Amino acid sequence: MEILSRLAHFWWLWMSSMLWQASLLVVIVGSIDILIRRWVWPQVRYTLWLLIFIKLLIPPGWSIPTGIITGVMPSTREYLGSRWESTFPGPAGASGAGTGAAETGERVTLPGRPAGEPGPAAPDIAQSEVQDRRAGQFPVQVALMGIWLAGIAIYAILLTVRMRKLKRWHREQVERKTIPAWFHDILVDTGKRLGIERLPAIVFSNEAVTPAVYGVFRPVLLLPTRYSETLSKEEADDIIMHELAHIKRGDLWVHGATIFLQIVYWFNPLLLWASRQVKHIREICCDITIAGYLKGKTDRYRKTLLDTARELLTESPEPGMGLLGVFEEPFWLVARIRWLEKRTWERRAPITASVILLLLIMIPFVLPMAASGPDNFSGTVSQPQGSGSADSGKVPPAGRSGNGPADTTAAGLSASTIDSRGSRDPGEAAWLVRDVTREYIYLMWFLKSTRVISIGETWFGDGRIALEENGKRYILDRSKNILIYINHRRETYVEISLPVDRSGVISDRLKWRFQEVQYEGDMKKTRSTREYMDKICTKYYLATWEMRGDVKGSGNRIEVWTTMDVPFDVTLLHDLMNSRRILTPRSPRLVEEMKKLEGLQMIIEQSEKRFPYKTRYATKIVEIAREKTPDGIFEIPEGYEKKERLDPDDL
Repeated sequence: MEILSRLAHFWWLWMSSMLWQASLLVVIVGSIDILIRRWVWPQVRYTLWLLIFIKLLIPPGWSIPTGIITGVMPSTREYLGSRWESTFPGPAGASGAGTGAAETGERVTLPGRPAGEPGPAAPDIAQSEVQDRRAGQFPVQVALMGIWLAGIAIYAILLTVRMRKLKRWHREQVERKTIPAWFHDILVDTGKRLGIERLPAIVFSNEAVTPAVYGVFRPVLLLPTRYSETLSKEEADDIIMHELAHIKRGDLWVHGATIFLQIVYWFNPLLLWASRQVKHIREICCDITIAGYLKGKTDRYRKTLLDTARELLTESPEPGMGLLGVFEEPFWLVARIRWLEKRTWERRAPITASVILLLLIMIPFVLPMAASGPDNFSGTVSQPQGSGSADSGKVPPAGRSGNGPADTTAAGLSASTIDSRGSRDPGEAAWLVRDVTREYIYLMWFLKSTRVISIGETWFGDGRIALEENGKRYILDRSKNILIYINHRRETYVEISLPVDRSGVISDRLKWRFQEVQYEGDMKKTRSTREYMDKICTKYYLATWEMRGDVKGSGNRIEVWTTMDVPFDVTLLHDLMNSRRILTPRSPRLVEEMKKLEGLQMIIEQSEKRFPYKTRYATKIVEIAREKTPDGIFEIPEGYEKKERLDPDDL
C-alpha cells in the first residue's frame, strides 16, 4: 500500500500539473486562433493547435527563464498547490513542499553550541503523528488514479473494437478480390505524382460512409462499395489524391499521436475540442497541398468536394476513431472551398517563414509553464553535506533570489530562531558573514520537501578569522601563525602550525584513507555575472572526481558565485580555506586549482540524482554585518582536550 500510495502521489503531481497547464494553453491558443484565423494561412493555425499536444509530451516541470507564464507561476502554484494538497493529501509519511525546520519541529544545531545543545524546536505536529493519522486512510489519490486507469481501459477497448472491425473489412476485401483494375491504375499514377513509393491497400465496404485512410505503419484506403460503380475516373482521382496527401504529409502519424494523448488525458474535455480543431484545419491544409500539385486546375477538385458533400447530407460523415476522411464536419466545407480559390502554392516561402516564426515565439515564451526561480538549476554532484563553502560539498537551490539585502527569514529561518543561541557577551567589533544551507528533495520535477540542514558563521577580526559550522570551529590567527581545529562534538582541538604540513598533522588511519581515495578536479572562472545582495558576483565551475588508484570514479559539478566587493580582508578567508584543503584527500594539483577561487563565496549550487528522486542543496550568504563578537569566538573553549593529530572521526 505504501508503494501504491507513493506512485499515486507522483501520478497526481504529474496529472494535476498537466491538467491546468494544458487547459490554460488550450484557452490561449483558442483565443489567438479566433483573432488571427481571417489573416493567416491554415498551416500556421495547424501548427498553433498542434503545440497543445506537443505540450502534453513535455514534462510539466519544464521551465526556462524566457517563459511568460513561468514568471507568474510561483505564487499561483503555491496558492493552488496548498489547496490541492489539503484536498488530496500525499502518501503516508510524505511531507509536502515547503516543509523546513520551522514547519516540522526539527531541531537545528546553531553555531557556537556544542552538539548536545541544539536550538529550540519550532512548535508543530510531529511527523509521526501525521503518519499515524494517515495510516488507516485509503488515499484519495489512489482512488483517482484507479478511475484514470479505468477510463484509459474503456477508451483502449473502444479503439481495439474499432481496429478489429477495420481488419475484418480488410480481410473480406482480400477474399473477394473485387478491386476494379482502373481504380488500381489511378492509385498507382496518383502515388507517382505525389512521390509515394509505398501505396496503401484498398478496401471497399458497404458499412463505410465516406472515404478515409487509416493505419500508421501499413496505411489502408477505405472506400464505400458504391464508389466502384458510381464514381467517375476524375472523381476517383480527386478522392485518392486527397487520401494519399494525408499519407504524404504524415497526418496519420500525427493523428495516431493525438489519439494516444487523448486516451492518456481523457479527463480533460478541452483536449477533445482541441483535437476537433486540429482535424478540421488539417483537412484545409490537405486541400492546399493538393492545390499545390493541381495549381490552376483545382476547379474539378472543388466540384468533387461539393458533389461528395451532397451525398453525405443525411449521413454522419465522422469516419471514427483512428481514421482520416474526406469529410468530418459538413459546415467546414465553405472554408475549404474558399481556401481552394486562393493561389496558395505561390506563397510557400512566406507560409514556411510564418510557421517557423510562430514556433520561435511559442516554444520559448508560452510552452514553459512550470514555476521558475533559483530552484531550477542543472548539474549533478554527489558530496557529503558540509559547510557553507565549495569545499564542503553542500549546495544549491535556495528559497530566494534577487537583489538587495537578504534576511534570514528568506532562507527559511525566523530571526528568533537564529538569535535563540542566547545572549552574546560584548567583544571587539568584527565583520559577521552568516550563511544558511537548505536541502531540497524533488520527486522527478516536483518539489517534495525542503529543510534547513546547517547554519554557518564566519567572523573577520583584526588578523584573525573564525569559521563556525556543523559543530566545528576553524580559527586562523596570523599573529600566532597557527590554524586551530575545534570539534565541539568531541570537545577536542588540534593546533596546526602554518603552513600546514599534512604528514605531521593527520593520524595513520587518516593517512591510509587518503592513500585509498584521492580527489582530482578543475576550477574554471567564467564570464557570467549576476547581482546578489547589491554585489556583482562572478561564476566559477568546480569539477571534481574520485580517483581510486588509476581508476576514475564519479564526478561532481558545483557552481560557485563569488564577489570581491566586501568590507573586510578576504585574504584571511583564502588562507583559511587553502589550509583546510590540505587536510582533505585532495591531490596537490586540485588544491592549487582551488586557489583560483577568489572572493567571498556568496552562492553555492549542487545537486545529486538518484532516480526518481533528486536532492538539491543551496548555500547562500544571508547576512553581512558589523557586530560585536561573541565572547571567546577566537579562542579555544575551556575544558577542551588537546590532540596532536586529526583522525577520521574528526573529519
